[in-house]
Amino acid sequence: CSISTTIGETGLAQANQNWVSVTFQNSYSVAPVVIASPMTYADSEAGVARIKNLATTGFDVRFEEYDSSDGSHSLETIGWIAITTGSYTIDGNMVEVGTASVTNSWTTLTFNNSFSATPAILTHIQSYNEADAGSHTRQENPATGDFDVKIEEEEDYSHASETVGYIAMVEDTYNTAGGWMEAGVTADAVDENWDTISFTSAFSNNPVVVAKVHTEDGNDNSHERMQSVGTSSFQLRLQESPTENDRHTNERFGWIAADEDMLIYSD
Repeated sequence: CSISTTIGETGLAQANQNWVSVTFQNSYSVAPVVIASPMTYADSEAGVARIKNLATTGFDVRFEEYDSSDGSHSLETIGWIAITTGSYTIDGNMVEVGTASVTNSWTTLTFNNSFSATPAILTHIQSYNEADAGSHTRQENPATGDFDVKIEEEEDYSHASETVGYIAMVEDTYNTAGGWMEAGVTADAVDENWDTISFTSAFSNNPVVVAKVHTEDGNDNSHERMQSVGTSSFQLRLQESPTENDRHTNERFGWIAADEDMLIYSD
């Protein structure tokens, strides 16, 4: 692959409640879609990775607790994956990246091309039009041709329209010129307790991992938390917002793991 086929990259950021600037390795003609997840559990206070000021050269990120919390948070490792919008083939597998305007109401997003099986689908708010703390995406009805997404706050409040980005990848391993990746979908079995998710093949070094809830089997507002990211597995659980009881029914997750600081190339 030549540098002209670079479509994205991965990385890590260390962040607490203060904004941290991330600079891309590669230069992009348009701002890519960024998916970010906290990979550590240094502080058990509920919250999410939030981004703003997304541009062709980078973005700002922080760990954002909910409005009812004190807002102060220990330093966490936040993993992120950035890919420009489009339909691609990576190591022979279909990948689609896109954006849409989304509010607190369910919106159905349709893929440009249908997948042969339901892919790993990850979404993230790309804009910062409303600052209600802890705002994040929630997904439902993942399928081969579409999925539903909305913005969820601490409780089911109204939320301004935001740009939401998505990455959908065939569940498989990806041996690319830039490095090793894997996309997966968990069983419908992840609740508030830690589950160990194993990679198909071990990474040489601890990878970047991002994960998002695929389903809304339980409607208590919740998001992903991870810990113990290693070369062969990571631990994942649902964490509810502080106004909920942090007991949650089983849900399905989509996740992507990739070598740190790798450039992502299309075939």
